Amino acid sequence: MKIKLPLFYSFFFCFLAAFAAEKDSVKTQNSSSYNYSKAPSIGYNIGYLTVFGDVKLNGYSPSFSSRLGHQFYVSLPLSNSFSISYNFLAGKVFGEETRATDNLNFRTSLVGQALMFEYNFHNIIKPDVDSKLGVLPVIGFGLEALIFRAKADMQDADGKKYYYWNDGSIKDLPETPGNVDLASDIERDYTYETELRDANLDGFGKYSQISLAMPFTLGADIKVGRNLHLRLGATYHLTFSDMLDNLSSKGSGNRQGNEGKDMFLFSSVGVSYKFAAPKGKKQKQVDADEDGIADLFDKCRETPKGVKVDKNGCPQVNEKDRDSDGVLDVVDRCRDTKAGDKVDKEGCSEAQKEAQKKLAQQADSIAAAKAAQEAEAKAQGDFYFADLNKNGRVEVAEVNEFIDRLFDGDKNVTIATMDEIIEYYFDQDDGIDVKPEGIIKEEKKFEELKSNGVLGAQETELKPVEAKGVLKVEPKPPEPKSIEIKNIDPKYHFADLNKNGKIEKAELDVFINRMEKGDKTVPIKLIDEILIYYFNQE
Repeated sequence: MKIKLPLFYSFFFCFLAAFAAEKDSVKTQNSSSYNYSKAPSIGYNIGYLTVFGDVKLNGYSPSFSSRLGHQFYVSLPLSNSFSISYNFLAGKVFGEETRATDNLNFRTSLVGQALMFEYNFHNIIKPDVDSKLGVLPVIGFGLEALIFRAKADMQDADGKKYYYWNDGSIKDLPETPGNVDLASDIERDYTYETELRDANLDGFGKYSQISLAMPFTLGADIKVGRNLHLRLGATYHLTFSDMLDNLSSKGSGNRQGNEGKDMFLFSSVGVSYKFAAPKGKKQKQVDADEDGIADLFDKCRETPKGVKVDKNGCPQVNEKDRDSDGVLDVVDRCRDTKAGDKVDKEGCSEAQKEAQKKLAQQADSIAAAKAAQEAEAKAQGDFYFADLNKNGRVEVAEVNEFIDRLFDGDKNVTIATMDEIIEYYFDQDDGIDVKPEGIIKEEKKFEELKSNGVLGAQETELKPVEAKGVLKVEPKPPEPKSIEIKNIDPKYHFADLNKNGKIEKAELDVFINRMEKGDKTVPIKLIDEILIYYFNQE
């Protein structure tokens, strides 16, 4: 068994590598290769059986026909490269050896049934389906149930036992001094009549004549027709028995064999036939250029749509070439080429290809801009009206504009609307935007007034565009400053920055600006409370 495991592992890892190669290989649907079908194949192989056991071949050798093996199999493809098959093998192996004054001979009948896995290198070689002759190497391994029956030629037709003497003769009596004159010469009839297991020559009794075996195959499939293949190969059978020749290492004396199990080789030639695809499971035919000819048989697979083709999928002969560029109109993609310009196989010059490229780029740019605009509108949803300058974002200046409209009593802008706009502003995916110039100026004015101790209402310089007719902004004159000393709710003393007893718009702007800058002490909820108090103060 020492030789069996390394051989088994070698085949096993070859199969793993082959499977990985097929999995990683890129195959297009219109690749020109053998037509894969899930239909089975049947085959028959005939060949010569050679045994490797304990009895050598140094004597009589039977005719070729008496050592023939016959194999029948049914194979089912798992993919283009892998298949599984059931094999039935029947035949005889032979051995003949003379040892001293003894002759060891046997003829063993074999019957084996095996399940085989095979790989044919299809994904590496990629044979052309149009080729009349194709060759694919094949490797395989499997598991076999083997039944054997060993017999020997130990007596002649009259039932006389063979005795081998030192002079090379065969006598009917043992070689002893007293039998020299009594023994008669006899000849072997080469009829294997003795059941070796029943003879029990080594005292093994009724040993099993059933054994497992591991067959390993090397060969080649030769394509000779659409459905017909020839097979050349050799299958080495590693058995788990040492009794195919009825001799083992457990014997004694002249009948002691070598260590290890018996093996045999089947060298064969055969033929197989692959059936058509099963009804209702025909292989899908791919026609990439939609010319009516499947890619499997299409020799011109990029025929322009609308062009009439022949049986090979190529454009029918058409003598028209209106731009005289050497490319017929049926395949000319640029039919107005200038005289003298060099063209490619599609009839286009470099200038025409460059123009087509620019047109394609422009079309892509327009499509991208449209998609971006639609995406912006979809992202903003109900707040699209608040994007007054239509730049795809609600900015600080636009938020302030709606606050001003709220203060001005615009019925279209309520406190609830203002809350939603402010919340959307902070939820935008780009975060807080850079403050526009109008807001910067507004903050500078506030700082100047604060330093002088005077605070009042300020006007923004933003002049937004009308948004879909929903809101319209008209310029308004500055409002006069009105300061009235009143008692303010102690809860909102902090918002009366100039301590005049009233919360004014400029003071609201201060807290809104602090919120916009990310001041965590001024949340949206606080702004809401200040706004409500502002409109309800006396």
